[in-house]
Amino acid sequence: MLALTSATAPLTFPALDIYWSKDNKPDDSSIGTSYYQDGVIRILGDENVDTDEFDQHVVIHEWGHYFQDKLSRDDSIGGPHSGAELLDPRVSYSEGWANALSGLIIGDTEYKDTSGSKQGSGFTVSLESAGPFIATEGWYSEESVGRIVFDLFDQADDSEDFDTISLTLETMVQVMTMKIPEQESFTTIYNFVAGVIAVQQDLAADVLRLLGGQNIASGLNAVDIYGAGETNDGSAYKNESNEPSSNGLPIYTALAVGAEAVTVCQDQVHGTYNKLGNRRFLRFNANTSGTYTISATSTFSGAEYTSSDPDFYVWNRSGYVGKAESSEVGSETTTLSLSVGEHWLEVYDYNLVSGSSTPAPCQEIQVVKQ
Repeated sequence: MLALTSATAPLTFPALDIYWSKDNKPDDSSIGTSYYQDGVIRILGDENVDTDEFDQHVVIHEWGHYFQDKLSRDDSIGGPHSGAELLDPRVSYSEGWANALSGLIIGDTEYKDTSGSKQGSGFTVSLESAGPFIATEGWYSEESVGRIVFDLFDQADDSEDFDTISLTLETMVQVMTMKIPEQESFTTIYNFVAGVIAVQQDLAADVLRLLGGQNIASGLNAVDIYGAGETNDGSAYKNESNEPSSNGLPIYTALAVGAEAVTVCQDQVHGTYNKLGNRRFLRFNANTSGTYTISATSTFSGAEYTSSDPDFYVWNRSGYVGKAESSEVGSETTTLSLSVGEHWLEVYDYNLVSGSSTPAPCQEIQVVKQ
């Protein structure tokens, strides 16, 4: 709190409760892991198993989620994650940014999380682009996001690894509190970087080189909040069955009100709930305020149709607008009163994201003005 407040105009921090206890254990009957949710941080404290109160990076990481939630915006859906996984871009951004913040605050390029007897085990994550090889590179990787954020704001440059930028925490706070909340899309690394470039336009080329070093926006002359023009679809990374996800791009599919339906698909190649390909984003512009009907209809037929359960959420600049997530088989429809402006959707199949073994689903999405 002191580090970020001293770097900018005074900030007002909403109430935060932090619960630490020896009874907070990493098992199914307790909290499972240290985490932040709704103004509360819970910290593991099981002696000789996992005692996160000794881990500065972990504590600051969770506080970072509080900062994102209360002073900026964070659209992460949470769930299990690791540096080696291909994640939903909202999750990779949220976790990677929080990792980087912890290193920036205490001046440590290695994120450390201890565990075991006398904290003798655990793991480290390099926050520097010049660090060890990482398993996945891209907008879906929390390690790529963490290295980009860290390199943008650390004070040590390494031109061989595209790190020629040393921004201040004041700039970070400006991006987080002023730019990101007003952006009309989900929070991802693209939002963050677009905010940085908006504040430091003279560094746009340097920022793009840094992104390219992590296989994000490679070859692009500009980056926008939707990740338009991204060519890294994640297909270079395959699962145990040697299958790639075919549903990485586009990050946002454009919808036109009153036009024919567009088709999006999902898969569980890299896991379920919050992994790459589990959910798809779409966007449309409401030119006039009024009543709109949004529908998602499975493209399956026969027996496969009965195994599908499309669902979706609708958002705009003000936040959550509405949803359609009944258990109706094969289709979902809702009618909402929408204001003028950009709207975006998260579409998924409940059976897929909940872990059921199901064929990769597709839906036809349509928006109609009433």
